[in-house]
This record gives sequence, C-alpha cells and structure tokens, in this order.
Amino acid sequence: MSLVQTDSPSPALGADLAHPRTLAAASLGVALLASVPSWFSGFANDDLSQRLLLEGALPGYTVGWLGLYDFTPPSMPTAELVARGVLPWFSHPDLELRFLRPLASLTLALDHALFGRNALLAHLHSGLWMLALAFVAAQLYRRWLPARAAVLAAVLFALSPVHGIPLSWLASRHTLVSATFGALSLWAWLRPGGGVGGRGLALAFLAASLLSSESGLVTVTLIVSIELARVGLRRGLVRAALPLGVGLAYLLAYAGLGYGARNSSFYISPFDAPLEYLQAALLGVPALAAELLLGVPSTAAGIGGRPALLGLAALGVASAGGAVLWLRALGSALSSSERRELGGLCAGALLGLSALTGSPVSGRVLPLPALATAALAAVLLERTWSLLRGSPSRGGATPGRWRWRAALALGALFQLVVSPLTRVALALQIGESGRTQERLAREADVGACAHGGSLYLVNGSDPTLALYAAAALLFYTPEKAGAERLRVLSMAPQPQRLTRPAPGALLLEVLGDTRRSTPFEQLFRGPDQPLEPGLRVALPELDVRVEATRAGLFTRARFERAAGFDAASTCLLVWRNGRLEHERLPAVGASVMVEHQPGPMGL
Repeated sequence: MSLVQTDSPSPALGADLAHPRTLAAASLGVALLASVPSWFSGFANDDLSQRLLLEGALPGYTVGWLGLYDFTPPSMPTAELVARGVLPWFSHPDLELRFLRPLASLTLALDHALFGRNALLAHLHSGLWMLALAFVAAQLYRRWLPARAAVLAAVLFALSPVHGIPLSWLASRHTLVSATFGALSLWAWLRPGGGVGGRGLALAFLAASLLSSESGLVTVTLIVSIELARVGLRRGLVRAALPLGVGLAYLLAYAGLGYGARNSSFYISPFDAPLEYLQAALLGVPALAAELLLGVPSTAAGIGGRPALLGLAALGVASAGGAVLWLRALGSALSSSERRELGGLCAGALLGLSALTGSPVSGRVLPLPALATAALAAVLLERTWSLLRGSPSRGGATPGRWRWRAALALGALFQLVVSPLTRVALALQIGESGRTQERLAREADVGACAHGGSLYLVNGSDPTLALYAAAALLFYTPEKAGAERLRVLSMAPQPQRLTRPAPGALLLEVLGDTRRSTPFEQLFRGPDQPLEPGLRVALPELDVRVEATRAGLFTRARFERAAGFDAASTCLLVWRNGRLEHERLPAVGASVMVEHQPGPMGL
C-alpha cells in the first residue's frame, strides 16, 4: 500500500533514503536521542502507590501483577478505601476507578521484580518500547510513503511530544505499550500477501494493544479507515469486520466485567453518560489535535481550566483547517487517490481521538494517532519543499511562492522546533514533580506528631498533596509518625477556617462568596451525586457531618472524634510556605485561619 507517490528530483538521494537501514537508523537514532531527558524522571505520582502495592507496603490492598490500574478493585470496597484513608471522606460510596490494562501492569511488575526501586532502569525499559514503536512506525511509513517523506515522517513521529509523558511517567507507560502493539497490528494487517496468517497475527497484536490500554481502540479506527479509503464503504466494512468485531468484543467485556469510571466527574463514561461524553469530545478532540499538529501540550487544559481548553480547541480547529487547505492547495502535486488515502488515515486518527476524551485531555493517549499526523506533516513539508525547489526562477518570486515558503517555515517550526521542545519540557516537568514529592515527604513537619496518631491534611487542593502526599510519605519516609495514613479534610482551593467548638470536635469552613474546585476534587464524586447538608460519613476514628454546601461541594463540615482531639492522637498539617507544616490544635472555642497557597502544581 502506498499513500503517496512522487518523483524524487535526486534519484540517488531517493535510493539512499529508501534503503531500510537508512530509515531504521533515522527513526531509532532520533527516538533514542529524544528519549534521553525522560531517563532521569524518577518516580512520580501514581508510580509511588504502584510501587508500594508491589512491595506489599499497603496491607490488605492487593491487586496482583495484572491489576495495578484497578484502583477500586471489587476485593476492596470504596467504603474500606475511605476508611483506610486511600480515598478522601467525601468520595462517593460507589466510586469506581477500574481500568483493564493487564499487559501494561505486567511490565511495571517486571520492573519491580528485576530492578526494585531503580527508576533509571525502569525508564530504560520504557525506552525500549519507544524504540520498538519507532522502528515499526518507520516500516509502516516505508510502505505508505516515498523515500524522503518516509524518513521525514519517521523523524517527526520520533520527535513528537505525545511520547513525552508515557516515557517520563512510568504509570503512563500503558499508552506506549498499547501503541507498540497497535502499530504491529497495522503492520501485520497491511502486509502484502499476509493472508490468513497475517490477519491472525494482526488480530493478536490488536488484542494485546487493547489489553494494554483503552487507547488501543485507535488501532481499530485506523484499520477501518484505511480499508474504507482503499476499497470503499461496503467492501471496506467487510474487510475490516474482524478488527471491528474484536473492538466490539473488547468494549462489551470491558463494560460487562465492571471496568471503567463511575460516579466521578473527572472521568466520563460513554456507556453511562453518552451526551456528556459527546460534549467533552467536541472540545477534547480539537484540543488533542493541537498537540498533534502544533506541539502545544494539551495538559495545559488540566491546569488552566476551561479557558485553556477553549483556547487549545480553537488552535486545534485552526491547525486542522490549515492542514486541509494546505493539502488542497497542493492540487496536482497529489493525485485524488493519494489525497483520499492520506485523508482516510487521518480520518481514522480523528475518529480515534473521540474514543480518548473520557478523561481530561492529555497527550499521553496520542502515540497511535500520531502515526497518521506525522505522515500528513511529512507529506505536506516534503512536497512543498519539492515544489519550491522545482519552481523556475524568472527574475523574481513566482506568484504565490512566498505563501509556500511561509507554510513550509511554519510547518517546520511547529514540527521540528516546538514539538521537540515540548517533549523535553514535559520530561523535565514530570521529573520535577517526582523530586517535589520526595522533598515534600522529607521536609514534612511531622516531628511533633506522635507515632500511632492520625495525620490530617487541612488544605489539599493540589493533587501533589491530596493524591500523592500520603504515598510520598510512606515511600520515602516510612519511619515518620503517621506516614502509614494521612487523611485529607479538604481540597477546596480557597481560604478556610478551622474552629474547635468542643474537645472532640473540629469545624472546617470554606470561606468566600463562591465555592471553587479543581478537576481533582471532582475525581471523587460525580455531578449527579452532590454532597448535601446532613450527610454523615463514619470513619474508624472519626465521624464527619456535612453542615452546609454550595454547588454540590461542602462549605462547612464537622469532624467529631469520640476519644477527643489531642496532640497525642491528632496531627494537623497545612500546606504553607512550600512545605507541609504542623499546625497546632486550636484551643476549645478558638479558630485558626488557613490561607490558600497554590501547591507544587499551581493548584
């Protein structure tokens, strides 16, 4: 299958580039160099809790080597996770965060078995997956594109920022593993003369892709779209029936076995809330396209909120529209069949993006769609370069020549400059997150806390605090008092007042005319199950009663302890001055103000 054919102005150069070893060297060399910053990212975020699980440091919380992404397993009801402090007290009682990624989970378990806590070797393991993916991608481009475009596409794919998070964050390796198996599935499916054996191998790789990550669904959309572009709607659907069947069987099994996210505003399930999922896709798809085409990190939407998401979506629409206009402007430089097939490949990627918007947009889900956009960018850049080199000089600029130069310069800027810089920036950011979590644990002011007591984090709006502080303490400083359990009292990103109305009671009030929140606070409760006044939550050592709410979030909550609050059993922590500081219990009848200070992630 060849998407684009062109005559090279330099046959010798074209022959050199067409050599398999040249293409492999380009793809593997660039992939290796671009991956170096990620090797030193260490452990970050979910890496900590997953390592603790593998080490058996969380008694009673066992998921096995294949279930590290099953965050609320059936063996551990949500109420028990709340009681243990793994989930905050305001979590929905039927919260489910379950993801079917056994093969990706197995790779992390192998890291633990082979390397222990050696993060460098674990990241080098991820690097091997990246090299495998880059190599298979290069073989696909060799089939799809002419020599120069194939080499350029392989380089652009290896440089893409979408690999930044999966390479730098070990817990996000699942999309890298899935993309590798997905690319192998495409290679086997499209292999000339593959026959029944080739199709069977392709389906096996497809199953492996799906069992590594939900992002493997993009493999299905790519195969289907390619077949439709090659032989038309009717014959294409017949030829792609088996991959479609595997994808459908996967979805049915995924839902039937209880996997997915439920009762959470952070994740949207297309099974439970199809309209909400469609609304999310309307902004999520173009926002992801902005990272694919321009190298603008889509993770900015998670920090910048809806305005950032709208801006990214606008950039995505503009860049996609610009690519279409550019493709059309090439006119006779591409035949209608070439444009149709290249368009079919990109349509498969676009359709695949719609399956990846159930959670806040993030480029980590994009390695498979990047197969298509790298091919598109390479064709546009290479063909435009060829047109400019072949245009006759007539004592001045050829009409429209400056437009081609501008398009070529902008395309090269985003694909060859912005994208690699974004890739490096993401690796550095994740590495800094990991180092911040280690500093947080080592600098936590818990010296005044007694062993056997309880740690209570008053203000944990930042995910580094609310989601990962407990794991960081247990991972890096298990000897510290209370490291085995830390309860988050509030994730409100605004000032709060803590009052002690009685020896055994604490009253926490969120101040301000409006009740703000972050996406991470919404992780634990869906929009259809708001907190309501009068709600009571019984914890092993604590009873919680919601006294006032606004917009479904608590603004006043009362915490009562039958044994009473005292320095021997209670340690209050607040995020202040860039560290977790110990806060003295207020005297009975007294209050203490807890000002909001953005955490390490700026939330």
